[in-house]
Amino acid sequence: MKCKLLNGEERHRKCPDTFWIPSRRVRRSLRVGDHAKCVFDDKERMWVLIKRVVRKNGRVRYHGELDNCPVVVDMRVMDKVSFGPENVIQYIRRKKK
Repeated sequence: MKCKLLNGEERHRKCPDTFWIPSRRVRRSLRVGDHAKCVFDDKERMWVLIKRVVRKNGRVRYHGELDNCPVVVDMRVMDKVSFGPENVIQYIRRKKK
């Protein structure tokens, strides 16, 4: 990944009335198949499809693929993205079968 991810928790602390994020509990409970929205280079909000979740020593890391066609940042659909709950600003749960 060539872009820097915005820390949504920090932005929410600075602007709680205008920059809403899901609860910490929700952001830490995403699963494979869910989508997470992240902000890339503080310019573009895009969806990432979660392909793998690593939980270790109380920490959570998500690994996925970009699921948007970027307009501003230098990335491509299906580029690999690794991120934590602090980077998630929105989510969509996968549909249950």
